[in-house]
Order: sequence, then structure tokens, then C-alpha cells
Amino acid sequence: MQLLAAYFTSGPTTEYSGSFKVEPRSLQQSVDDLFRESALPGLGGARLAIVHDNSKLGVRSTYRGVDLHLVPKPEMPLHQARWRAYLQAFGADAFPPEQCVFAIDLGDVRLIKDPGELCEQHPEKLFVGADICSHTRTHDTMQYFVNKSGFSASGAFANWLKRTRGWKSKWRAKNCGIVGGLQRRVWPFISAQAELTDAHWQAVQRRADVRALLRIRGPVDMLVLNQLLLDRNESHVSGFPSGPVNMPFMGNLCHHHHCSYSSKRYDECIREQYQALLRRNYYYFTHKLAWNRSKSVPFIHDVPSARSW
Repeated sequence: MQLLAAYFTSGPTTEYSGSFKVEPRSLQQSVDDLFRESALPGLGGARLAIVHDNSKLGVRSTYRGVDLHLVPKPEMPLHQARWRAYLQAFGADAFPPEQCVFAIDLGDVRLIKDPGELCEQHPEKLFVGADICSHTRTHDTMQYFVNKSGFSASGAFANWLKRTRGWKSKWRAKNCGIVGGLQRRVWPFISAQAELTDAHWQAVQRRADVRALLRIRGPVDMLVLNQLLLDRNESHVSGFPSGPVNMPFMGNLCHHHHCSYSSKRYDECIREQYQALLRRNYYYFTHKLAWNRSKSVPFIHDVPSARSW
């Protein structure tokens, strides 16, 4: 089982930097957090490789058994640069075709179960994280990103943005914080993700309003991911509420709960729902959902548990 992640601190950024402009946390601290906050001790034996832009660490180095690979400093916003960086650091033959590979956000994705099981159960499918389960909210957010970035949406994705009736209107937006599958399945997809992301950025650079576009508040690679999945009709498995890849993104349960908004114990009720989902032993990752009390994202427990992240 192979995990990939990215840690960049230099190069162009936007208002939306995700978990990539992570200073003052060092790369080592980010790795420590991932190990401590994942439910699988030692990541369940999965190998982790991180692409980074810190030349002080050398071209190839290790930390806690994690492989660190130096890549050229990004020339595009940091959250977009990772896809090309994976291809730069790992050629097409870096991993065996039947090896399970997942690319994840380093800062806010955590493991609950061994995702290698997903590859064994569905060898011909891609695995992608689910975004917030509200159709309207994700649709409007995607449209906002398209408008602000000047992204050229096409095909089925463009139809979905126009709220086309039929199956396209049922699409739930996917999140590129988790993308995986067998190498032979996921690597061509990552290559396509890099190619389309690069093409967009090159188009941006040719425009006169580059500075304005650098201030976009939105991840273009999210648009790329959803367009590729829809336009190519990719066979895939996702997360809550339709699949096991990840628990509710940002803890957003939408209508999948019976907690009263007017109740004084609403937050407690919601956490009970998280705990019930966890007890199903069904999900493999969390994304922007903390194990213990958190000021920035929803959390599952009020106090440290025996399972302790």
C-alpha cells in the first residue's frame, strides 16, 4: 500500500491554499501529526512518500520511514502543483501495476482503515473523496470556482453546471483530497489530472489579468477532477453518503441525521452520529474531521479516547 502527499511552501499561491501553505508547521511536524492522528498505528504499514520543495532536505531523504522527494519549486498555485510533482518524482514504473496507491492531502486527511482493502475489493475502480453532500451547495461552489478562475468547463461537467435534468443532475461533487486505486488504474488518471491542470495554468499565464486570477478563492484541480470523472464516465467509488472512502467531509451530515437544530444538545447529538458511523467500521479516511476537540473543524470526541489520535 503506497500513500503520496505534497508539502510546498514556495511558489505562487492564492487565497485558497488548502493544506499546502502550511507554515509554520514543518514537514516533519506534518508527518508527526498524520501518524498521531490516524487510527492505524504506523499507518497500518502503508508506505508514505512526500514530494516537497525544501532543498535543505536534499534530493532524497527520509523521516520516520517516510520517503521525501525534492521537486522543482512550483510555478503555479501550490494546490495545483502536486499532480505534476507526483509525475516528476515517480515515473510510470515507480510502483508495480497491481500496487494500491492513494494521493491524499497531508494536512487534513487521516486514515481509519487500511485503504488497500478498497483496491482488493474493487480492482477496476478509482477511489475519490466525497465533498459536502449538499447538491445545491457544491454545485454553486463549483460554479463560483469556474467563474472566478476562467476554467473552460466542457461536456458532461458543463452540463451539470447548467443543472441539466436527468442523471447528470444527481452528480455529487468529488474532492481531490483523496484519489486512489491500483497503480495501473490511478496513474493514468493522475497524469490526466496534471495535464488538464497544467493546461489551465498555462492559459492563465497568457492572459493580461494574471494578478486577478492569482487571487481566485478556489482550487482549480477540484474542477479538473470532477470534469475528468464526468467527461470520461470513470468507474469510481466515493465517500459519504454514497460510499466508504471517507466519513462526512467537514463532518457535514446534511439531512442524514435526526438531531434537532433547536436542541441545546445539538452538537452532542451530531457527535453521536459521527461515533455511530465510526462503529460501522465502514469508512477508510476522514477529511477535515478531527478525532478530538478542535477549534477549526468538526470533531468526533470531546476527550482523548483509548484509540487516541
